[in-house]
Amino acid sequence: MRGCVQSMEVREFRMLNLELKSRGSESCAKLELIHDGCETMAVQSTEYKYIILDDDRIPYIAGSTMKVVELVTSHLTYGWSPEELHFQYPHISLSQIHSALAYYWDHKSE
Repeated sequence: MRGCVQSMEVREFRMLNLELKSRGSESCAKLELIHDGCETMAVQSTEYKYIILDDDRIPYIAGSTMKVVELVTSHLTYGWSPEELHFQYPHISLSQIHSALAYYWDHKSE
């Protein structure tokens, strides 16, 4: 981190998000703020466990900075299997890889 101070709005939003979770508010779309260095990005969860959408609805692999399209590009360009993708990107788990590939195939037309 570069000595950034988290804004009051981010702290308040996280408290609100935790409060909604504790009330069991299942009907609300899950929206989180991810603080990475000095940038804060709002992300929305999907029905795919390891896929999140940013403000521009670009899918990312949760817990990483990798976009789904980056992983899929390696898969299609090099013909890498999920196991090879995991070997090439060891910070991405096989579960995350399978989730990203499933998301891609289900949303290929978008």
